[in-house]
Amino acid sequence: MMNSSFIITETGEAIVGVNYEGYTGVTTGATITIKIEKRTLLFFWSDVVDETITAVGDSYFKEFYYQLEDKGTYRCSVVYTVSGTGGADDVLTFEDTEKYE
Repeated sequence: MMNSSFIITETGEAIVGVNYEGYTGVTTGATITIKIEKRTLLFFWSDVVDETITAVGDSYFKEFYYQLEDKGTYRCSVVYTVSGTGGADDVLTFEDTEKYE
């Protein structure tokens, strides 16, 4: 099971919560990629954050904090590639958009 969150505070701090819970004895870890992009023009986005985390074990929870420099619309995507002993890796994706005004 995967659960993520993305919020931007009034001061421009982006908070990304990442959480997965696998199966004891089956799930061995995950590679988690956090990407935050800022809308620049109508349909164009520029990278602000691109970070990859390696988690070990059958569960993981952490919040990541990023200070945004400019006001605007931001899109966050979190991709979990969860590994285990039960076959192929599972890929789970979260995406959300927030405004910093």
